[in-house]
Amino acid sequence: MAYVRELIRRMKLKDKEHYLPLDQEIEYIKGILSKNGYIDSEFYRLYADRLNTIGWLNEYALDDSFDKPKEEAVLKEMSEIEKRDKMIEELQKQLNEKNTQIEQMNQHIEEISKQNDELQTTLTERNNDVEQKNNTIEEKTTKINEMTKEIEENNENIKNLQEKYSKQNEAFKSFKNDVTEQLHFIETMMKKDMVKIDNIDKYATSSNDDDDKEKEKENCVSNDELNSISNIQEKIYKLSSDSNLADTYNKVENYVKRLIKELKKSKEQNYIYKSQIAQNDKINAILNEKIYQYSEKACMESNAVTVTNKSKNNSKNDLNKKKKFIPS
Repeated sequence: MAYVRELIRRMKLKDKEHYLPLDQEIEYIKGILSKNGYIDSEFYRLYADRLNTIGWLNEYALDDSFDKPKEEAVLKEMSEIEKRDKMIEELQKQLNEKNTQIEQMNQHIEEISKQNDELQTTLTERNNDVEQKNNTIEEKTTKINEMTKEIEENNENIKNLQEKYSKQNEAFKSFKNDVTEQLHFIETMMKKDMVKIDNIDKYATSSNDDDDKEKEKENCVSNDELNSISNIQEKIYKLSSDSNLADTYNKVENYVKRLIKELKKSKEQNYIYKSQIAQNDKINAILNEKIYQYSEKACMESNAVTVTNKSKNNSKNDLNKKKKFIPS
């Protein structure tokens, strides 16, 4: 045993530069663990040799104080054991803290995995939605292409219809000009007829001859009107390729016919009115003569009455003067 103790003492003297006393070394280890956060395996890896030597010394109750009394050595060993126990407790606390952190991390990992699963389900749903929307978009694009084709066809049809409409407008304008000319002709003829009707009173003596001439002229006018109407009808039948224009032309034709009928009626009525006016003028002349005679008689009678009234008033005034006069 003495030999072993001496050998250990020599080893400690030899390794004095490398090893601190036990108390200082434990504090140093605590500082390293608290500052740098070494794990237990790292600690045991670095200080395995030192712990083995400390355990060997404790096993054989050997330490640096072999020259001192045994009581001091025992107390020293006890203090070292307590310090080691405290260090072990602190290391266990750190282990427990690390285990709790690991459990928390595991829970966090589980939550993240659940979130990941939920996200994957949502991604699959979104992918399905995207596929459906892509299908709908393809269908809509096909419909849009069909609609564009239909629109192009409709535009071509519209262009063709516009060309037809422009041609029909030109034809209708020419027809309108012809109709206006015919209406102007009818108006001039109406004016001439009115002038002729006004001249009926001047030519009352030769009424029969004038009536025959007017009938001949009316027949001529009616023939001219019929010729103009026939010309208009020919133009209408030439331009009646479109149903709408045919309707408008028929309306215009009916309107022109109605104007001609009204013109004939107005001629007859004007002739009747003029004859009635002539009779009324004769009656008015007779009435005016009778009124003049009646007014002359009334004036004569009124003058006679005024003369008699004046004479009566003069006589009354004379009597009143006589009554008022009092002799002196």
